[in-house]
Amino acid sequence: SDDFWRMGAKAVAEEALEVIGKDTPVYLTFDLDVLDPTEHSSNGLADPFGLTWRQVYDFTRIVSEKKRDDLVGADLVEYTPPSDASRRDGITTVGYSWELLCWLAQSVVARNGEKRKTQWDKAWGVACL
Repeated sequence: SDDFWRMGAKAVAEEALEVIGKDTPVYLTFDLDVLDPTEHSSNGLADPFGLTWRQVYDFTRIVSEKKRDDLVGADLVEYTPPSDASRRDGITTVGYSWELLCWLAQSVVARNGEKRKTQWDKAWGVACL
């Protein structure tokens, strides 16, 4: 976290991109423990003086712009719903997860050119039996 604060999201993203390389697939894993407790307290081990959601979002946006077609998977860990009475942390976590899912979908389309319509019987507005 200290290096991220000192260097900024752009410099950290550029360093990560250099390590990843130009033609390498990307698997992004994000552990919510890196976030400052004032940003997200619904995780296993909150890190005092951690990162902000905005820093994480900026980092991810910069990497996704350079590696738009290269995401092959992603995961997000350590959200703890029982400790999120306001549901604020859950809303932000879902928003970030949605961004990752959109990046993944764009990568799949860019790699194979195939667009598939998703049909799911548990989607909003459809009764679950």
